Amino acid sequence: MNHYRRGHAIIFSHIQFDGDLAKREGASKDAKDLEEVLVALKFNVKVYTDLKYGAIYEVITTCKYTSPMVSDDVVVFVVSQSDHSDVDCLLVAVLSHGDRGKVYARDHQYPPDFLWKSFSGDKCPSLAGKPKLFFVQACRGDETDDGSRVRMATQVDSQASYTIPVMADILVMYSCYDGYVSWRSTRTGSWFIQSLCEELKTRSKSTDLLTILTFLNRRMAITYKSVAPKSQIGSES
Repeated sequence: MNHYRRGHAIIFSHIQFDGDLAKREGASKDAKDLEEVLVALKFNVKVYTDLKYGAIYEVITTCKYTSPMVSDDVVVFVVSQSDHSDVDCLLVAVLSHGDRGKVYARDHQYPPDFLWKSFSGDKCPSLAGKPKLFFVQACRGDETDDGSRVRMATQVDSQASYTIPVMADILVMYSCYDGYVSWRSTRTGSWFIQSLCEELKTRSKSTDLLTILTFLNRRMAITYKSVAPKSQIGSES
């Protein structure tokens, strides 16, 4: 991480939907908290709220888009066609409803791998060899995890040229395992995003990212349990 800039971070936050999907109460807190953490880590952050799929496509793949939610053309800095030569990495977060193999824009679903395929090494050469991080807060099915009881015993040539796979250096982390629901509090936000924010705030100055994500998994495993009233907690299905 020694480039001129840390890099771009984009957050797609979905609260309202055109169809019969429920409003995602508490989602605005997730977007706000994640934005604050990423700004503190020196990312250039942009939050987009309730975009339709066409607008998401434009943000990811082109240089600008026009939206009825804004008065003028909005210049988009997190795009696969941009020059990322002077940045360390890229981060994209999607906060929405979802199901097996899909997440939802405001108007309809799309496959989540669309997000990172646009930034593969062959499509975005200026990010080749750099971390490309994707975090997806959404259900991936309708199964619930009852957990299992565990007993624990305590005890004290920079110029070299080389070829890498086009999908190298991409990290994707979902809020839940394939087929399962993902939980969100209507008051305090989603378990996954809130845990991610806390771990980044606590450990980012001293710990590598993969270790931070291991701590994130542990935090979610032992801290949260879906026993709150339905009015206070819900899934992202």
